Amino acid sequence: MQADIPNGTLITYHEETVGSVERVERNIETGQVEALILRSGRSASLLRIAASFVQPDGPGWRIDPNLQLDAIEEEAMDAGVLPPQGEHLTDAGLTEPSPPPESALGAASGMPPGYHAASG
Repeated sequence: MQADIPNGTLITYHEETVGSVERVERNIETGQVEALILRSGRSASLLRIAASFVQPDGPGWRIDPNLQLDAIEEEAMDAGVLPPQGEHLTDAGLTEPSPPPESALGAASGMPPGYHAASG
C-alpha cells in the first residue's frame, strides 16, 4: 500500500468505521508507508495500524477483511474500545492537546467593532 491517503480518510473493517487517518508514518530512508495513525471518533488516544493490513476498498480504505483479529482485539472492537497492544492494532499514544480557542480566533470580548445597539 503506497498510495497517498489524505488525513481524515475513514478506515473500515467489515464495513464498520475503525477511525479516520490522523497521519501517515513513512520510513525515513525509503519513504515507504509503514503505518496509518487513526483517531476513533473524538478519542484522546490514537491507533497505529501497519500499512500491510490496509487496502483500497473502492473509493475508500479498509483493514483487510480476511485478517483475523485475535480474541482480545475482536472483543475490544465489539466493545468500541481498542486494546493498548495487539498483534495487528497497537496504541499510538496520546494526541497533543488542542490549543485554546483564543489562539485561533484571537482575543474578543463584548460586541464586535462597529456594532451599536439601539438604546431605549
